Amino acid sequence: MTIYQIHPTLPWYLRQRLLQCYTTQELRELETKLITVYTYLADECSQALTNNAEFAISVLQVEEYNLLQILRLAEQQQEWAMAQAILQPLGEMYERTGRKLEFKSLRLRALKQIGTRIRDAKSRGKEAIY
Repeated sequence: MTIYQIHPTLPWYLRQRLLQCYTTQELRELETKLITVYTYLADECSQALTNNAEFAISVLQVEEYNLLQILRLAEQQQEWAMAQAILQPLGEMYERTGRKLEFKSLRLRALKQIGTRIRDAKSRGKEAIY
């Protein structure tokens, strides 16, 4: 399977172009909608992992780069429930494909952002606790 990736600077460039047409608030709303779409995809993959794991893994592998970008965006916007919904099937894919170190790294990054103590997580919003 061949997987093509977008150059890492393209999202930054496109964001700058969008800011020429939209306000920061409008762009944030667009980003939130994009996060929501990928959260739905991640949720579907998460459910498919139980009854059609091979298909779900292949979808996750194809969409991995996009899911990682959206995960970062969700973390930046402190959309913790959506970040968790994206991280969970990615983690499952990493576990099943023998990429446990990558999952550990993502999990540690998330914990660093929300904190490892309950009071740290509470200060970042109730969704961060779960």
